[in-house]
Amino acid sequence: MQEIQIQTVSLHRIGKKTSAAVFFNVLDDTGSPVSLNNRAEVDVSGSVEVEKILETVKNELEKGVAET
Repeated sequence: MQEIQIQTVSLHRIGKKTSAAVFFNVLDDTGSPVSLNNRAEVDVSGSVEVEKILETVKNELEKGVAET
């Protein structure tokens, strides 16, 4: 089992578009790093939806696991 360790979530606004940059690490079940300093970018214009951010992080994790 892998764990996502979110380091930072930062919001950026350019005009009417708001995006969130999520920086995270992936750890294995012993707490050892599998992948460090990952970044996912999410369009959150209108409102910040935590589920949308977490879904994007999950997708990035799955993509990273598929590549390794």
